[in-house]
This record gives sequence, structure tokens and C-alpha cells, in this order.
Amino acid sequence: MADLEVQIKEVANVVEQTIQLRVTEVVLENDVKAQERLSDSLQQVAEDIDCIWTESTKIQDKGKHASKESTVQEFPSSSRSILNVENSMVGRDDQRKQLVEDLTRSYSGEATVIPIVGMGGIGKTTLANEVYNNVCIRSHFDVYGWATISQQHNSLKDESWNLFKSVAFSSEELPSDLETIGKQIADELLWNLQTFIVHGPMLSVITFPEEIWGLMQLRHLKLPRIYLPDCPSGSVDKGRHMDFSNLQTISYLSSRCCTKEVIMGIQNVKKLRIRRDASSSGPLNNLVHLHQLETLNFTDSLSGLLPASAKAFPATLKKLKLKETGLSWPYLDIIAELPDLEVLKLMDNACLGNEWYPNVRGFTRWKVLLIKRNDLKYWKATDDNFPVLERLMIRSCYYLKEIPIEFAEIHTLQLIELIIARKQPCGCSYLLSM
Repeated sequence: MADLEVQIKEVANVVEQTIQLRVTEVVLENDVKAQERLSDSLQQVAEDIDCIWTESTKIQDKGKHASKESTVQEFPSSSRSILNVENSMVGRDDQRKQLVEDLTRSYSGEATVIPIVGMGGIGKTTLANEVYNNVCIRSHFDVYGWATISQQHNSLKDESWNLFKSVAFSSEELPSDLETIGKQIADELLWNLQTFIVHGPMLSVITFPEEIWGLMQLRHLKLPRIYLPDCPSGSVDKGRHMDFSNLQTISYLSSRCCTKEVIMGIQNVKKLRIRRDASSSGPLNNLVHLHQLETLNFTDSLSGLLPASAKAFPATLKKLKLKETGLSWPYLDIIAELPDLEVLKLMDNACLGNEWYPNVRGFTRWKVLLIKRNDLKYWKATDDNFPVLERLMIRSCYYLKEIPIEFAEIHTLQLIELIIARKQPCGCSYLLSM
């Protein structure tokens, strides 16, 4: 029995590696020799499986003459042996170093696919993730991305190549062989995409075609700046056949794309980051349709674009971050009316002006307040303004004269963090815990 277990594990490993390797060769090389190698490999695999089947049949015949107790007693040891296959894996450091070497120093400028093959559960995804987050990889490439593909097959393929090409290569002219390979990959995989992340310069822009709405399994979409077209089904009042019903995270969406058609297509999103576009006009009142939204970030000057009333914000909002938005301090009185908001972060001149006098009605649910880098000088507030505040963080606010003494009366306050770090020897930091 022990010999058969070893043989099964060896054949299973060889089968998976062989099939994945040969199929990859067929896709990449697309020639007769590659197909012949695949055929020969499959023939050998079939012969190995036949041998195992024959041996297994003999053992089963012998088992018919044994008692149930002996059969039950032998099985757990074999199960433990198989489950311990993953624990016996060695050499990951060498594999990681080799992959990093292949991706950086050995790169010739041509499109390259490096497959990682092996049995399920041995850590292929973990290894790929370690390489993806490697310091050498991050410093070597200007743009790098991570995509997760669902194992559930989606039969929608008609426009997959056009979408893949527009996202990955923009308007670049592609060699015919690469286009052939790309079509095969896109037809088989792209419509099952769940995660699409691209890291690159802040000014990088990805303009998606209408086919993007066909990626109905998409859950996370993260790029420096995203232009989404309106849903191709036309009027939102007539219903739609495609939308991002599973989408949970999207950043950074261009502010000009916050049309009703787009917002209705992502209405189940939970985390949304918006970056201003110069061509945007009018307030972003369509955000009110995002009934599942919990975290919202605004970046770049958005004065005049943010809703003029708290009722135009999603009522479910719990966390809000404003960065370089250039708002007036009184605008925060509107933010204070959001019923479930608990965290507010004001970053890099999110508000302009050196005086902040909060409305006496108060920020009744705020638990965390972060103010970083602005010209605030005079801040007057009472404990009634922030009745349940737990954490107050002030960073790089060089002109602030003092924190309101009334904060000492906020019984829920647990932490005051004050950090002033100028590029001078006199820079100082304070951390107060209450």
C-alpha cells in the first residue's frame, strides 16, 4: 500500500506539471512540434495511470478477503501521508530567487510568460505573490499588476480580445504572433477576471471600452486613474444586462465618469476612490445611489464638485478621506450631518484657511479625526462638537496654535497624537495617550 501511495503522488505530480507545461508550450509556440510533444506526453500519462489502476485493482481484490477493521485501520495513515506532502516542500527560496532573476536581469524586451506549475496546494500562488511583492521587482518595473482569475468559466467571449488589448497595450501596434497568443489567452481567461491591479505613475490613464462591463465577476479594480464608459445597455431606467454587481473596490475613478449610468453599474461597491478630472463639471450628486458604500476617498481639487447637501452622500458612509481637495472649513458642517460617519481624514490642504469654528450641532458619531499638512492656525471647539471622539491625530500642522482645551472633557478620548516634523533640527514629535 505504501509503495502505491508514493507512486500515485509521483504520477499525480508529473501529470499536472506535464499537462500545464505542454499546454503552455502549445499556446505560446503554436506549432506542430509542440502539439506532438503534448500528444506524446498525454500518451505516457495514460500508460502511467493504467499501471496504477491495475495495481489498485489487485489491492481491492485482496481487500475483499480482509475484515472491515483492518481496512479502516490502514486508511488514516495513508491520509496523513498524503496531507503531509505540502509540509515536505523545500527549495522555495531558490525558486523565488530564480524567478526574480528571470524577470529582471534576463529580460530581453520581448513578451515572456513564465508558468509556475505543480500540484494544487503546494504554494504556487504564495510563491507568485512573494515574487510580485519582491523589492527588486517593484524597483525594476515602472508598471506592474496582479490579476486573479475565477475558476468558474464564463462563456462570454466575443469581445474579450478587444478588451484585453485596450487595457494591456493601449494603442500600441502588436506583432501578429503576439496578437494570436493574446486572443487565445483572452478568450479562455479574461471574462473570469476577479482582481485587476496596475501600479504606475499617478498621471497614467486607463480608458476602458464598453466591453469592460462584461467582466461580471470583477471584484477589485485598482489603477492610477480609470475612465469608465456608460453602460452599453443605454438608459438606466430600461434595465441592463451587464454591470459590476460583484465589484467591491474601485480606484481611482475619474470624476467625469460619475454619471448616473456608471454609478448605477457599480452600485454595490464598498470602497471607492475618486480623482478629479479637469473636464468635470457640476456636483457629484449621483453618489447617493451607492447604497453599499462604506469608504470614500476624494483626491485633487474638488471645490464645487462635492455635493452641496449631506443628503447627496451615501447614507451608509463610515469612512471619508479628503486629500488636496481645497475645501472651506465650513464645508465640514455638511460632512457632520452624515448619519454613520465615524472616520474623517483631512490630508494635504483638504481644507483651506487658518480658522475652523465647527457648528455647535457637533460631529456626533466621529470616532477618529486625522488632520495632516494644512494652514490651520486657530481651532475653536467644545466637547459637544465631538462627543464620542476616540482618536485625534494632528500631523505636520505647523501653524496650529493649540488644541482646544475643551477636548479634555471628552470622556471617550483615548489618544491624542501630535507630530510636527520639519526638515530642521528643531523638528519634534509628541505622542499623548489618555
